Formats: sequence, structure tokens, C-alpha cells
Amino acid sequence: MSVVVIVEPSALEREALEMKLRREGYDTLSTQNGRDAIALLPEAIPDVILLDASTPWQHGAEASARPASGLDTLERMRHDPRWRSIPVVVLGDAADPSDLRRAADLHAADFLLKSGLTWADLLSRVRYYAGPHASPASYHARPHGAMEHTSRFSRGGPDDDDDDARPPTN
Repeated sequence: MSVVVIVEPSALEREALEMKLRREGYDTLSTQNGRDAIALLPEAIPDVILLDASTPWQHGAEASARPASGLDTLERMRHDPRWRSIPVVVLGDAADPSDLRRAADLHAADFLLKSGLTWADLLSRVRYYAGPHASPASYHARPHGAMEHTSRFSRGGPDDDDDDARPPTN
């Protein structure tokens, strides 16, 4: 069964995503902050990670001492060879061009705006990355950086006519 890690600071949104994804047959692990997300990864290498861009590194008193975003968590994942090739779908509240650029630079698989995002759209992205045509082994077999070729930053999306997710050949 495919595993989806959800990194979402809102308990209500996190629980709703877990419930819906489980109904679709996915196993889920979830957390409210980046620090706990990194701690979850050794438990089960996920097929895809849904990461809220506004997720703090940690909650509580320590959070104000080290303000960091979900993109900082993504950066930490990309620096660790065990996790750098896991597809990460970043969910954002605003179309901040610097967030989009940074997510692309960190090889996020996708960046979706939460406003106007439908369940069908999000589920299509999860299916694209965690479905039978995008198993974790196929991502781990690719060299670092190859995911950028299958990123929504460079391709049309899961509903486009090109179903070939392989990187282009030279």
C-alpha cells in the first residue's frame, strides 16, 4: 500500500486529509511541524509528502526561537540522500513568487495553492506520484535532480496528454 506523509500545522486540515486519503486506500503518517516530519521519515519511506509551505519547524516556545517554514523542511530533506528523491507536493496559501522559485530550486514535485484547491485536484496529484506508475522504487532509482523533469514546474500536470513520466533523453 502507498504511504503519504502529511505535514500540516492545522489539526483540522491534517485530520481531514488523513481521513480522505485512507478512504482512497493510502496509508498515512502526519505531523504538525517540520521537525517531527523529518523524524517520521525513517519509519516508512513515503511515496509522496504533502507539505504545507507555512508549516513551522517546531511548535511551542522553541518555535519563536527558530522560525522556519515548510520550505526549510524541504531543504533539509533534499540535503539527506535518503530522502532527496521523495516527491514532495508543497501546498501554499499565497502565490509568493519567492516561495514558488524556492520550491522549484529544491526540486519540489509540485506547488499547489490551497485557495481554490479541490479534493479531486489534490487526489490526482497524490495518485500521480504514489500511484502504480510512480512507485517509490522508480523515484529512488533516478539520479538526484531527475525529478525536476517530471515536476509540475516543467510539465503540464497529471491531466495532460503526456503520460510518460520518464526524464527526457539526450
